[in-house]
Amino acid sequence: MISVRLTEEEYHTLRELCEAAGARSVSDLARESMLALVNGGRERSPNASNSALELKVKEMDRRLAALNQTVVKIGQVFGATARSGVGR
Repeated sequence: MISVRLTEEEYHTLRELCEAAGARSVSDLARESMLALVNGGRERSPNASNSALELKVKEMDRRLAALNQTVVKIGQVFGATARSGVGR
């Protein structure tokens, strides 16, 4: 048995991913994902909609990269504001 701690947001995201992938539960999704990783994608359950899962993961990766860029920009703006003394 493997236990993983998730934030509520992470769990909600995984639940959405389960629905998109056709998995019965987060456990099934995690199991399928780990088996695919261990087996290099060769052995997957015929019940899982892996193409939907792969698309969803790619979309999440794209959104995470965009979010990261936004956070960096915000940090730069606040850093410039703090250095210039604006708001004092």
